[in-house]
Amino acid sequence: MTNYPTFTAMVAELDAEQLAVMTGIPADTIRAIAGGGIAPSFAVKDRLARALDANPIELFRLDPALEQALAGAPSRYVTDPPTLRQADGR
Repeated sequence: MTNYPTFTAMVAELDAEQLAVMTGIPADTIRAIAGGGIAPSFAVKDRLARALDANPIELFRLDPALEQALAGAPSRYVTDPPTLRQADGR
């Protein structure tokens, strides 16, 4: 479950149906994003941010507790050159 506190707070002040008309995104999808049931694509984040006159990065910032928990997690991507060369067979 993904929690976007800023987006959730902004949507709470609006009607999901009204935001749906403004963005072309179904109201059920907006409610699901606000409720943490789904994570929106970048295109959906951008449309919602434009309609709310907000920065999409700030609007969809994760819950601070979750950000802190993820900060200590290992990366799922290999980025160091020696390991990449080894995986590539060089």
